Amino acid sequence: MGLPKRLTEKQIKFANLVVSEEGGKTNTECAVEAGYDENSAYVSASKLQNPLLYPLVTQYIGRLRAEKMKKYDITSKEEAKNFYSMDMKDIGNCR
Repeated sequence: MGLPKRLTEKQIKFANLVVSEEGGKTNTECAVEAGYDENSAYVSASKLQNPLLYPLVTQYIGRLRAEKMKKYDITSKEEAKNFYSMDMKDIGNCR
């Protein structure tokens, strides 16, 4: 069977939520919102971020984070950490 060659709609939605909601929602909440079963969302969120199990999902999340860092001109891990811990309403006040 092997690994899938493309992302499912739920995986794409999960990845987008994980990146856009960083600091605002937990990964479990993102999984539920993406359509994963509420009773196993914690496990699903964890598995989806495991590169051995879901390399396409983790690569996509990495690309989304890189795009977000480039968009907001974030150059260091420390800046990224501070950025992701900000409330999204504060982003407009960054510059």
